[in-house]
Amino acid sequence: MKTKFGEISSGTYQKSCKHEHFMIKYNGFGISQSELDLIKSKGGHTIIIKYFGKKSTIIYKSKLDQWFDSNKIHVFGEDDVQKFLSIKDMEIIYERQEK
Repeated sequence: MKTKFGEISSGTYQKSCKHEHFMIKYNGFGISQSELDLIKSKGGHTIIIKYFGKKSTIIYKSKLDQWFDSNKIHVFGEDDVQKFLSIKDMEIIYERQEK
């Protein structure tokens, strides 16, 4: 099932992020609260983030509960509440460095 920012399939939510989506302030990535609520309502339990950096490609894996437990919150605009998770709290399941 496609969502606004990713896709849910077999309990796993996947989204792609470019280097400008990495939030230095939180040393990680954000997902809108509304997207997290949708993932949960569809039985999601795992989050996969495919990060395409300037010189690397990294795939991070985390549990949905980690995002709900995170106290790192930022509001963009008037109503885009996002929760953030540090890459330190995610498992790297793939990494390739560019030359």
